[in-house]
Amino acid sequence: MKYIQWISHRGLCQNCDENSQASFQSAVDEGFNWLETDLRVTSDHKIVLTHDPDFNKIAGVDKKVSDLTLAQVKALVLRQGGGILELNEFSEQFSSQNWVFDIKPESGVECIGLLEDFFSTFDDPMFYQERIIFLFWDKNHQRIFENSFPGATCFAREYECIRAGVSILARLPILGGIKKGKIYSLVPSLLGIPLYTKRIIDEYHKKGAKVLAYLPENSVDIESAYDCGFDYILSNNPPQNRN
Repeated sequence: MKYIQWISHRGLCQNCDENSQASFQSAVDEGFNWLETDLRVTSDHKIVLTHDPDFNKIAGVDKKVSDLTLAQVKALVLRQGGGILELNEFSEQFSSQNWVFDIKPESGVECIGLLEDFFSTFDDPMFYQERIIFLFWDKNHQRIFENSFPGATCFAREYECIRAGVSILARLPILGGIKKGKIYSLVPSLLGIPLYTKRIIDEYHKKGAKVLAYLPENSVDIESAYDCGFDYILSNNPPQNRN
């Protein structure tokens, strides 16, 4: 059995606020070796960790991240009592883990510039090459980022993943545009057809690509993700000790 990298999706949130210190610590305690989080930018140009463009869901506050200063964001109390983390806090508290950064498109260009400043403070400013995977929703943002961060690893974007998956499902992988070294995401099924099969995963590996199981939640899908050879599993549930 190959070693599978487990990625915690916004931390373990069953009893904690998502993207909070408590949710990430819970994930680490349960054995996750990667932590996934979302990057957005405040009105005074600070990176904070939150998924939605506003705070309605997580704090009951009808304000956008981009309209508040860092101090105003830090003053918010999340629904389960947690607080919102700044990127610097996250990097200091969870420096032993690997990270996945989801760069939200609304502030993508500004976020890239701030990441340049962020990594310049590291002893090894090329740290990002080994320990972080980035996700972009905007093609142009990713192009800008890759020019500034040579050697960075980025997930294939959504349309690339759909194209690759559909082509393999149709047994026409040559049409999938699958590229060596890229990481493609797969949901458990498409139109009721299971995608977590060894035949499908093998097609990615034949082309030198890697594959991430995107949020398998039930025991059948998680078992299938193990058995068919995924490289990564992104999950809201604790890892199962089978590696």
